[in-house]
Amino acid sequence: LLELFADKLDKDNLIKNASYIHKTTEGNNERKNIELPNICLNKGHFNVKQFIIKSLNVNNFTGDFSIDKNGIFNAENVNAEVGQGNMYGKFSYNLNNTDMNANFELNNVDSNYVAETLFDAKNQIYGSGSGKIILKTTGLTNEEIIKNLEGLVYFEIFDGRMPRLGSIEYLLRAGNIIKSGITGFTINSILELLNLVKTGYFSNINGGCTIENGVAKNIEIFSTGENMSLYIHGSYDIAQTNADMEILGKLSNKISTIFGAIGNTSLNTFFKLIPGISLLDFGRKNFIEDVEKIPSFTNGDYDSRVFQAIVRGNINSSNSVESFKWVK
Repeated sequence: LLELFADKLDKDNLIKNASYIHKTTEGNNERKNIELPNICLNKGHFNVKQFIIKSLNVNNFTGDFSIDKNGIFNAENVNAEVGQGNMYGKFSYNLNNTDMNANFELNNVDSNYVAETLFDAKNQIYGSGSGKIILKTTGLTNEEIIKNLEGLVYFEIFDGRMPRLGSIEYLLRAGNIIKSGITGFTINSILELLNLVKTGYFSNINGGCTIENGVAKNIEIFSTGENMSLYIHGSYDIAQTNADMEILGKLSNKISTIFGAIGNTSLNTFFKLIPGISLLDFGRKNFIEDVEKIPSFTNGDYDSRVFQAIVRGNINSSNSVESFKWVK
């Protein structure tokens, strides 16, 4: 039994150094693979106090490992503390060609840290989340690893927050509204009112996606809130941080009662200036089915407005919301 201990370890340095075990330099400094069929390890154990993956600190990273005759490092019974929660599972790494496979379950981890590490989506989602991650990729650099990334992701967050894609005041900064002739003073005044509603908070956020060649596809996210509920679907290019998503949501009409008579009049006047689209005239066969996927409010269904927002471009940019329209 070989036991490995480390106080601090960086993922990038670990991968580079491990890969060079099976490589050498010949001729014009060209690296060529060396097969080491007789070098293997039946059983080992690692214990790393702090393992760094990009911006994510993984603490008390432990597990059992072996190295077979083909140079494949297999780790099982892996446990670690991640963002106030924990993860467990297994992974493998081919020392010859950098192929990686990982299968992990997450329990009560910090969603923002995980989203930033996996998807470069910083400050997009908050809350204690659980789920499953199945990934495979190959490469030495972060760019290569992301480009070749394949897999599945499922998650669920209770009492979470989406300060951008889940916030009505953020979505109402859409390009079609800003360019519609409505004055900046009117927009800012309404957004200040809506900020009091805290629509970016949800009792439940859940969903998943597939990943192909570094692009998250078939994204489906369902969020349930007291004043707003959402169904988000589309795709996301991880390397470019570019999204192509449709957000369908319900906004409770009860929020107007919060602002009193004057505030309610201002809000409704503003809302009437926002263009609408018809369920029947939209021209997309499954549009009605997608609208029906919007979850009920936390306390059940009640009077609401339905809207559609289109997000295209850099998800971290304030200009990524292309349009916002009511669905009639």
